[in-house]
Parts: sequence; C-alpha cells; structure tokens
Amino acid sequence: MGFMLLDELRKIGIATQIDFDFVSLKSQLRQANKLNSKFVVLIGDNELKENMALLKDMATGKQEKVNLANLTKELKEKI
Repeated sequence: MGFMLLDELRKIGIATQIDFDFVSLKSQLRQANKLNSKFVVLIGDNELKENMALLKDMATGKQEKVNLANLTKELKEKI
C-alpha cells in the first residue's frame, strides 16, 4: 500500500519520503519539520482498517481524515 501511494504522489510531482526506522512518531514529525514538509500523511493499522489516512498540515497542526482513494487529489489541491 505504502509504495503504491508513494509512486502515485511522485507521478503528480509531490516529493515523498517514507520512514522505515523504528523511531517514535514525535521523532518522525520533528524530521518532517526539519525537511520543511508542508503535509504529513499518517497511515497506521487503524487507518488501514478504515481505508483512511490522517493528513496533517505541518504549518497549522490541523489533522483531517481522508479516504485513501481521495488522498492524492486532496494533497494536490492543498499544495
């Protein structure tokens, strides 16, 4: 799932990175801040069960649930 999503986002010109390190979410979000990421997509076990993702706006801290099928469209509109 993750690699297909990365590929889809990259095809429309959105730079992506996936983290396979076993570090805390807080640590990963700090790294996203260092990279000046505008948005972070969070997909955990619960999100997968619901076919959803959490889309976090790094500037405002606001998070919203987005259907995985609409995620690419939502990100493209926001960027």
